[in-house]
Amino acid sequence: MEQFPLVLIAVIIVLIWLFNSLNILREYERGVIFRIGRLMGEPKGPGLIWVIWPIDRFLKPTHARCCADQPATTLADRNRDSEMREPEPAWQERADRFQRLFRPQR
Repeated sequence: MEQFPLVLIAVIIVLIWLFNSLNILREYERGVIFRIGRLMGEPKGPGLIWVIWPIDRFLKPTHARCCADQPATTLADRNRDSEMREPEPAWQERADRFQRLFRPQR
């Protein structure tokens, strides 16, 4: 009976650790687990994900586009006529972002 409060506190701490170690990913979400700084396998899909809390780090990459506005540039041609042009979309940056999100090993 004397150790009951100690055992109860230990059980509560273990339950809190278990609940903090479980992550739920929705259908459209993906997650990446890093164990002591190293990538652990493929990206985790939707469902219940187990993460060992003090050792693993769990990241959910965002699907939002984050782009900085680029100012228009001045171009000069052979006749030394200058004109203002809007920058073209950076397709390569979007492709790189896709590769990092869905194929993090590369």
